Amino acid sequence: MSRDTCFVVSFNISHEVFGEIIPLLEKMWLANGNIGVSELGGMLCAYTNSYYQRKRTFKLWVLKDYGLKDSWNEVISIVDPDIFTASPKYKFSDGEVLIWCEHFEGKEGEGNSFRTQRGPFTLLPRGNFQNGFAFTESLISPRLVIT
Repeated sequence: MSRDTCFVVSFNISHEVFGEIIPLLEKMWLANGNIGVSELGGMLCAYTNSYYQRKRTFKLWVLKDYGLKDSWNEVISIVDPDIFTASPKYKFSDGEVLIWCEHFEGKEGEGNSFRTQRGPFTLLPRGNFQNGFAFTESLISPRLVIT
């Protein structure tokens, strides 16, 4: 990241080289908050948690075409004064995104929760659990477990 721009970079382990994938949109990194990157449904995503004019906002962008700065598309924007930080965890087959949220302490129902862009995800209780990760593919080759 420089003063004028912010980039997503890659690292090729085989060749031990860094490469620039695509610059982030200016409105992403100028937000008063933090930036994260993730993968949802095989697509590169960037998200921000910002605080501006007493509004706390979570935004999620998806990169449609690699190499084109203008292909970042904002797909979710949630304004919620009780969310301290949030990050996307999983994309369902209907396109809905599961989001982990950390809430301010001292508020009613403090702790962490999961939600979608439509509202609370009630299949998981609100509490002090960690944010977790979603894996939909095996991390181990089936050939390695055959004896």
